[in-house]
This record gives sequence, C-alpha cells and structure tokens, in this order.
Amino acid sequence: MTPTTSRRVSRVIDAVVSVLLALGQIVVVVAMFGIALGGGMATGNCFRPDPCGSQSWLTGGMWVGIVGAAVIPVGSWILAGARARRGRYAWWVVLCGLVLLVVVATVMAWMIRQATP
Repeated sequence: MTPTTSRRVSRVIDAVVSVLLALGQIVVVVAMFGIALGGGMATGNCFRPDPCGSQSWLTGGMWVGIVGAAVIPVGSWILAGARARRGRYAWWVVLCGLVLLVVVATVMAWMIRQATP
C-alpha cells in the first residue's frame, strides 16, 4: 500500500469509528427514553400485570442503557489509546464496533416491537 493510500484508509477508518461512537451515544439516549416510556406505561396501566410488554421494554431499556453507558466511554478510552499507540485503528476495532452496533440496534428494535400494542 502506498503512503497516500494508507493515509486515505486511515482517514476512512477514523471517520467510521467516529460515526460508530456518535451512534453509540444516540443509542444510549434512546435507551434512556425507553426506560422513561416503559416506566410511564407500567405506572399508567398498573391494574394489568404486563401491559403492552412494558416490563420487557423497561428491563431491556435499562440493560441497554447500563451497558451502553459503561461500554461507550471505556471503548472511547481504548480507541484513543490504540490511536495514540499505533497512529491508526486496527481493522478488528472497526469490525467489533460494527458488530456491537448491529447487536444494540437489534435489541432496540425488539424493545420497540414489545412496546407497541
């Protein structure tokens, strides 16, 4: 790989990782909204045992929020360390970020489906 191509690839990887981190922050915000919505649905329909799957929504939102809030800052520190040490991100870092994004998006879609009557 020529130096120019290597720099371009490095910039693309930097951009992808930055987008993944930004999407991770959005996922955490949506999960927090899910917690609030699930709690509101559960208290608003307290005469039914599990109205519209709100308890599943609440539990799922809580765990996605907790995991996201823990993983994203730690992931940012790890990425910053990798970037400082090697001067670029490794391909496996981007792959792990994409896999994590797909898993979290699947959980969020499941939670939304559970919450709809």
